[in-house]
Amino acid sequence: MWLGAFVLLVSLTIDFSTDTPYVPGRWLGPFYRLGPATQWTSATCAAVLCLFALLPLIGTRQRDQAVSGPHGGVALALRLLPLPSMLFAFFWSRPHVGPRLAIPWNIFIAAAAAFFVLGAVRRSSPIRIAAVAALVGVALRLIHFSRFSIDVGGDMLPLTRSALDSFLAGRSPYNYHHVPDLLPLTYYPLTWLAYLPAYLLHIDLRWTNLVAELAIPAAVLHAGRRPREREAQAAGDSAGSALLLWSFVFLLPSSVFFDRITTAPVGWALLAWTLAVAIRGSRWDWLLAGLLAAATPLAALPALFLVLTWWRQHSRGQALGRAAAAAAVALAFLVPFYLWSPRGFLDGAVWWFNDLDRFPGTKWNAYHTWQRYVGFGGLFWRVGLARWLAPIQWSLVAGLAALYVRRGNGRNLLPAHLASAFIAFMVFNSVHWPYFYQPALWCGLLALAVAAKQS
Repeated sequence: MWLGAFVLLVSLTIDFSTDTPYVPGRWLGPFYRLGPATQWTSATCAAVLCLFALLPLIGTRQRDQAVSGPHGGVALALRLLPLPSMLFAFFWSRPHVGPRLAIPWNIFIAAAAAFFVLGAVRRSSPIRIAAVAALVGVALRLIHFSRFSIDVGGDMLPLTRSALDSFLAGRSPYNYHHVPDLLPLTYYPLTWLAYLPAYLLHIDLRWTNLVAELAIPAAVLHAGRRPREREAQAAGDSAGSALLLWSFVFLLPSSVFFDRITTAPVGWALLAWTLAVAIRGSRWDWLLAGLLAAATPLAALPALFLVLTWWRQHSRGQALGRAAAAAAVALAFLVPFYLWSPRGFLDGAVWWFNDLDRFPGTKWNAYHTWQRYVGFGGLFWRVGLARWLAPIQWSLVAGLAALYVRRGNGRNLLPAHLASAFIAFMVFNSVHWPYFYQPALWCGLLALAVAAKQS
């Protein structure tokens, strides 16, 4: 269960070092309030994450994993996993529940807790447990959606809303927006366009995040399903374990908070499905890869590993053809907006985070923000070596890609190596937000889902 340990430990590290939902500047949530967070505590947690990043590499070396999945105490513990994270989120969310809902809310959580315990004792299907966890997770998010508007806690969703306002008014969205500070649109087109249906229906944009989050366990099931086998049966093996771990992560307070303020779940869902179809050997994996690249620049990491996977599966010409087709899909979304407003597109989507003299340097000089979140960036910024971060990032990723090739670059090894690569990349990123580590968790879940398959 190396892969399961990776997901569990990384998710706990992220939750305990996410200060914003709890007490800004302090870690470990409302019950501990340890801290304050500094560049030294951030770097220490980053070093711990680097150790955790070895777990997927170790896990993929275990060739003798049972197809039937965990038994005995491990199976019981996995089925109980959603319970502690749900209770943690319940106590964190309870102050935001209105008086009229207090009693029904307490009864609802108590009933869910009883279900998890009973489900563990009776060895219920992981799909059933994950379905209840999803129901509770959605309810938790709706509590926060009703209590906090999208303008509270971050500028990402207000920026998306303003971009959609401009787009539908016939103006280029790649301009500066008052949200209320003056900011450029920093997202690739497919991220903010994903919120267009909710915008047109006049519903809370964060419903898009819920749909995206629930697409991740669907991708896990798809990846873990063996040939000629229904999803319900496949959930009894390693894919079932991945579903239970997803339930744990989905109910954590940090996950609820990320869905309330960020636009990241769109990219997470696309990443999960890109890997899922690649693992299944679909001929359409290039299409998902192109859509992912049209949504987030972080697609560069999976793109490298996908090209290596295609190189092994197909001829050189076919591999290059798939890469070119994926690039064409991404460019079909990117180029029109670049041509519409070249300066605005470059300022926001390209240079805003990559030019260290712009947002990263301004934020550091004003608040020393990057020392509050997990990563080595705070130390590098402190000693004036921030420009060394990018070369270190890509050197580590290149090393992991070389290891992937040496181990055969089979598609079932893809998500595990990518999980390690995301950790290695993010701990040396020049900008740190806690949700940047979430993609490593989704890669870890997909790696676990295919753990029982032959590579």
